[in-house]
Amino acid sequence: MSKYEDYNSASRNYDNQRFAMGSDVMAAMIQFHCGKPLKDLHVLDAGCGTGNYAKALIDYGVGQVTLLDASPGMLEKAKVKLADAIESGKIKEVVEATMPPIPFPDASFDAVMFNLVLHHLDATGSGNFIKATQTLKEAVRILRPEGTVIISTCLPSTYTHAVWCAQLSMTLTERFNKIMPSVEQLDEMFEVCQLRCVQKMNILGSALVLHHIDTESSTEFPSVTHTLKEARRVTVSGGVILITTCLPTTISGDMWMTQLNMELSARFNRYNPSVEQFEKLFMAANISCVQKMNILGSSISKEYFNFEGPLDEAWRKTSSYWQLATETELEDIKRKITELKSKGELEKWARDHDNSDTAGVLTMFVCECK
Repeated sequence: MSKYEDYNSASRNYDNQRFAMGSDVMAAMIQFHCGKPLKDLHVLDAGCGTGNYAKALIDYGVGQVTLLDASPGMLEKAKVKLADAIESGKIKEVVEATMPPIPFPDASFDAVMFNLVLHHLDATGSGNFIKATQTLKEAVRILRPEGTVIISTCLPSTYTHAVWCAQLSMTLTERFNKIMPSVEQLDEMFEVCQLRCVQKMNILGSALVLHHIDTESSTEFPSVTHTLKEARRVTVSGGVILITTCLPTTISGDMWMTQLNMELSARFNRYNPSVEQFEKLFMAANISCVQKMNILGSSISKEYFNFEGPLDEAWRKTSSYWQLATETELEDIKRKITELKSKGELEKWARDHDNSDTAGVLTMFVCECK
């Protein structure tokens, strides 16, 4: 049961506002990491609410889903929504219970989902997340070998900087953020529970080389548009086009090395389409973007946190970013790094100016051919 929200009351209008954001990614991740076809999987939707995610997974082909929630009002809505799935046996059980514990035998499930749930279990604002940690331990216990835990949440950094309504009252937002685990706190919880996090991503919304195709900076990207049209031409109907890129907003605000010289970053950004520009490119190419996400972390580069890397020409040559730097800019960057290092402040400055763990470096677009 949520420690601060009355979900029996909220259940009356919940589905007017909510949908299963990112459920396609979750289904793919569960199938990939469990190593089984979706039809052979049994998933626990822990804190299922009105069953939006359970319905989405069943629609994608998951064999069985068990529903668990502490709110009878939410479960009644879920039963109506999933009546056909209950009758067919695709919904195996509907259980009313408060976590922790999770009332199932060991090794019962291939996957356990917590969708915007964990922050409801501890509402003290102390940062300890004791019940959330206990619940994750229970998830480990009820998982089968090679099982997967999927967690969706909103990070404090997201609320503070990316959600418009959260910026109407920063006092309220700061209070709310105290009950939301950060990436670092989640990592600590995973370690305690002996869970290995294999992927982190931000789902965005309301090919790595595409920015190299237009050699002149502009806002039109004609060669990218032509290339996407060609990709559409050679892709079967209903096929998928995957695009990875670095967005201008990421380059400007979330990567430590790009903040060493903002003039260089501004110049580089003119070669990188924004989300809005990509959407226009997709429309022109007659392809439909069905998912956008940021991959959290800095694993795009093995030596991303080599803070003296910009001093090394071989290090710089691994990124096209540096190829646009003038000699004057390079000298300015080298001087800044050398000064920070001499003061013993280089690592702190870089980490203070880096948001790759919470905002990500790489953005992925998943597109369907119409």
